Amino acid sequence: PSQQAMALADVFNVQLVPVNPSLMQDIPWSSDGAVFRFRAWNHFLQENHDKFCNVLNADMDVYFQSDPFLCFFGRECNPGSSVLHTFSENPVLRIGTCHTHQNWYKNDCALMDGPKYFTEHQDNTRICSGFTIGTVRAYKTYFGMMEKYIFLRYQLSRYGILPKG
Repeated sequence: PSQQAMALADVFNVQLVPVNPSLMQDIPWSSDGAVFRFRAWNHFLQENHDKFCNVLNADMDVYFQSDPFLCFFGRECNPGSSVLHTFSENPVLRIGTCHTHQNWYKNDCALMDGPKYFTEHQDNTRICSGFTIGTVRAYKTYFGMMEKYIFLRYQLSRYGILPKG
């Protein structure tokens, strides 16, 4: 973890969970936290799903004025429920005019034909995974799909056979 993450963990009494080093083997995109986090989160949740009812992942710059779990789910835990909330960002700022997304597509995802997809998606609204909240059941599906999709995109890009879309 970065020095900033460790400092925040100390201030807010957060337990940092180390990533199993075996998850990083033979994965060239393991150094890209924005992409690799889905693999790490997926494996953590698959091994620990029975310890939680709901899951929230948020960027470090997100703050809450009240309990987000209470707001979205109330006091009851429904382990059979499959609910996932994601949010779009300001629709005025599209992918093509957002410097963060430009960098992500053109540089961070260059191995997966990012520049090509930037051109195709530059007029789209941004959907941010910087704040997502849902049930464990929904998150297991979400993280599993993200890990498989990212890995598949990388593998196919290595052989020049990426599908459209």
